[in-house]
Amino acid sequence: MNGKQIWSAVILLMVGALSGWAVINGDIEGFVADSSGAFVPGVSVSSTRLETRAQRYLITDDRGHFLATLLPIGEYEVRAELAGFKPALKRLLVKSAEQARLNLTLEVGNSTQEVTVIDITVQLVNTTDAQIQDSIDEKRIKALPIRTQDPLVLATLSPGIVPVTPGNPFLNSGSFNSNGGRGRGNNITIDNIVSTDVATTGQAGLETLSIDAIQEFKLITNNFNAEFGRNANAQVQILTKSGSNDFHGTIYDFLMNDKLNARDWFDTTGKASIIRRNQYGATAGGPIMRDRLFFFGHYEGVQKRGAGGTRIATVASPAQLSSVTDPTSQAILNAAKLPAATSIDAAGTGSVAQSAPDSEKSYDWSARLDSTFNGGADMVTGRYSFQDKESADPGTIFLLTNLAGWGATSTTRPQNLHLGWTHVVGPHVVNEARVAYGRVNPFFIPQTDSKLPRIQIAGMAFFGVYEGMPQGRVQNTFQYSDTLSWVHGRHGLKVGGDFHRIQANSLLDGFTRGGFVFASWDDFAVGRPLSFQERFGSTVRGNRVSNVFMFMQDDFKVTPDLTLNLGTRMEVAGGVSEVNNILSNLDRRKSGTIGAAPAGPFGSFVIGGNTYEANYNYQPRAGFAWSPNRGNWVVRGGYGIANDFIFLNPITNMRSQPPFIQRVDLAGAASFSGANSYANLYAGTGALQAQGRTAVGVFNSTQTNFSSISPVDPELQNPRVQQWSLTIERQITSNLAAKISYIGTAGRHLLRSRQLNTIRQELVHPATSAADEVARLAEFQAVFAGATGTPAGSSNRIDPRFNSISLAESSASSTYHAMAAELNKRFSRSWQVQASYTWSKSIDDVSDFGGVLVNDSYLSQNPFDLRNSRGVSQFDIPHRLVVNHILEPQIFRSLTGVSGKVLYGWSFNGIFQTQSGFPTNIFAGTRLGITDAALSGNSAANQVRANVAGDLSSLVFAPAGSPEAARIPAPAARGVDSTAAQRNSNTSGYALVQPLLGQYGTLGRNDFRLNGLTQFDWVVMKNTAVRENVKVQFRADFFNVFNNTSFAGFQNVLTSPAFGTYQGTDTRPREIQ
Repeated sequence: MNGKQIWSAVILLMVGALSGWAVINGDIEGFVADSSGAFVPGVSVSSTRLETRAQRYLITDDRGHFLATLLPIGEYEVRAELAGFKPALKRLLVKSAEQARLNLTLEVGNSTQEVTVIDITVQLVNTTDAQIQDSIDEKRIKALPIRTQDPLVLATLSPGIVPVTPGNPFLNSGSFNSNGGRGRGNNITIDNIVSTDVATTGQAGLETLSIDAIQEFKLITNNFNAEFGRNANAQVQILTKSGSNDFHGTIYDFLMNDKLNARDWFDTTGKASIIRRNQYGATAGGPIMRDRLFFFGHYEGVQKRGAGGTRIATVASPAQLSSVTDPTSQAILNAAKLPAATSIDAAGTGSVAQSAPDSEKSYDWSARLDSTFNGGADMVTGRYSFQDKESADPGTIFLLTNLAGWGATSTTRPQNLHLGWTHVVGPHVVNEARVAYGRVNPFFIPQTDSKLPRIQIAGMAFFGVYEGMPQGRVQNTFQYSDTLSWVHGRHGLKVGGDFHRIQANSLLDGFTRGGFVFASWDDFAVGRPLSFQERFGSTVRGNRVSNVFMFMQDDFKVTPDLTLNLGTRMEVAGGVSEVNNILSNLDRRKSGTIGAAPAGPFGSFVIGGNTYEANYNYQPRAGFAWSPNRGNWVVRGGYGIANDFIFLNPITNMRSQPPFIQRVDLAGAASFSGANSYANLYAGTGALQAQGRTAVGVFNSTQTNFSSISPVDPELQNPRVQQWSLTIERQITSNLAAKISYIGTAGRHLLRSRQLNTIRQELVHPATSAADEVARLAEFQAVFAGATGTPAGSSNRIDPRFNSISLAESSASSTYHAMAAELNKRFSRSWQVQASYTWSKSIDDVSDFGGVLVNDSYLSQNPFDLRNSRGVSQFDIPHRLVVNHILEPQIFRSLTGVSGKVLYGWSFNGIFQTQSGFPTNIFAGTRLGITDAALSGNSAANQVRANVAGDLSSLVFAPAGSPEAARIPAPAARGVDSTAAQRNSNTSGYALVQPLLGQYGTLGRNDFRLNGLTQFDWVVMKNTAVRENVKVQFRADFFNVFNNTSFAGFQNVLTSPAFGTYQGTDTRPREIQ
């Protein structure tokens, strides 16, 4: 920032005081009229929060209008009084980030006459802004079946939401996709504390809460008001309970035992996987000083042990094991102690069922205090929460392999502290200030202390410790904010700002044990590696970043039935630094030598400073809400721009760059000889390894190649999403409403990894036929091997000083269009239902920055034509329907005695969901011993897609072990040549084949769609009153009641013997809790 920019930011902060984070309060807005319908000015309007009796006083303006802002969520009593009229009084529910609309009618009479209070008004349609949002109250939160009591499951009840692919080891439930947005773009908060992982995104620290401690769950998915920001795709607000003038509390224990569960589809033992789970806890709240000081707290513990779902791992058969002749490969097998194959397929490859431990030991607690003083003009809130957790689950055990034992267990101790002060300056001015601190520290520890390198054999389940372990981080987030609300005539003005300071200390020992890649089992058996890599040096880093957010919003009441929402927002995203200046980045703008290498086309390294320059993101927002004649119809719409926080994973990946980390590589079977033999590298005594160790921390004066790097573009921009929508809502009855929306988004400057340092294409002459390919195989092998230079050599790439350069840049884009329909009946007459349906299409050229999405690639097949990868997003789900309901039969309400105790008080609640299947790529795999079959220089294997050679509709994918799976031709019959010695042809006439060397696949990206998902979760509850204020509840949760199976673990690489089969499940078998 220059001086002028700094002062501009300071002035804006002074004007706005300081809260780009969203408010966690709501507003009450309405008009007061007499019995003739004429608006009445000068009416005294009071709003009283029923739980604490805190009051707010207003006077209607010359149009009879009133607006009370920044009210704590909860139930309110609103009273209008004027001399000569009877008082008018109504009760209503105030929700977070919403304006509750309330119209009051005064009748001529005595002001002392008694007023009858009607039922609480719950607004089902939005008459004040364009936001696409859903709110879930405490009753539904506690009544619906939620496995593991994860509140983020509630987000999936809304239209436009696609849940995270089940079992994803890298993304948690907070990384759901919202209206075509990436899962990285969700802002998750607890009482306005950012509870989003700054490194990998998704939730962080959310488990410090019990479901019983949550008062409201709020989700906003499109057309955010200007007060909402930091992320572009969804705003998740979790609001905790406060104490009240009445003592209240709960004690609970949830039990799960495999004796009540069904077995996994792939489990052939005849019984369900073992599980013993207890989730127990208590909540309590009440007054310390009545009407003045209140408390609320909770404690929860979880004890779980058992096994997760079954997966099928492809392993060597006895015949393949006996074929191993190389002593180093035999030593690796002896150390790995792989499980024996339990079945052998027609091609002679084995398979074995594997299950992973599913365990947890944790406890968490929270304490909250709320104080109201100065006659309700001031309210102070404070809350602290903490959790201690150790766990292991299939997601972290099966890390890029279906073999158990090579993953990780995890530990974490998150905590949050939040202090807030709301001050009523006057009838029309309210200020809210907050400070907060959040800390998360997840660590992932290998299951085994084995020093075995990662072994990747094409077509087989990988083994050896996962290459990204151990890893962990300590994330500290400091937040300071202030929001000022001012009601002036027909304008409801809000202005504010927010400052975030983030400390992110982390380590990730990637490939510090080394890793070998083999083109086939035959190559492994004879000790012929295809490639090798290892890294040396400390990976501990301490990153720092500061962000400033400012906004201004005007909700302009043009007429009583038309509101315009006009807002603007500025987000200043600071560059990321490293506390000890251990930061190395490639700057293409700066020419210079590196070590013994002369200047090259891609610049030179810059040490220290910031990863990228600060970004100034201007975000206009505009919307309207029109309710003709203040009736039951509402038309809403708007447009806005939002930017995403740049999560730190691309920056922390820079830890592996020279000179602080030295990476060494070998590629091509011929390279493994002499001092760099396979045996020497496995033993850690290779010449290449010695060079790497000595070069740590310096640019060696004899080094000319600096291996593969992952720099960040110094001009990296925050992803930008344009949002627009048009909604029509109808309040059908006082308890039933329907809405239909057209929703669109366009993502620009989205993050991607791009292969910058491609192989010089004058060296690549694509094969013209299978015969030409074989005749020139030595030429192709030489080009492939030349793409990986040694420290004292060079590569055949554009910049020979490097091998792969995977640049993090802002060049990806996306488009999304959807029709979203919702029917919502609030709880009345013993039942509630919400139905959400989405018909949509999401298109992009890459769906995530990293390789964390199932069945998709984060690199473009053709680095010279990025549009070649334009297709449906990995999370494109054309159809999704979700229905949730609560049913509390009242037929036996009048019964007394034993029959009344037995027959009355039952509740039947459920969540039903069904959706289309996720799309998938089909990759060609290794061709004739060359992993980069297109010879483009892409660093990761399996980037080239298959060629279309027939009718795609003839292809059938099936679960492993099924008769349909047995009919999928073996690789040889499909013409797959994964090793240099193979000469197969497509005798089966299969519709997908490998492209020839030097060519790109003709199959489009994500052209196939896998099986869909259908699941029904149900809960049966029985409430029995012990005395007036005490009840006992029995509940049984049935997850996946009908034991539907959605298959996963799809094998999408042509070279795999298990290609075309599912080797796991996305749905868990039926479980009863």
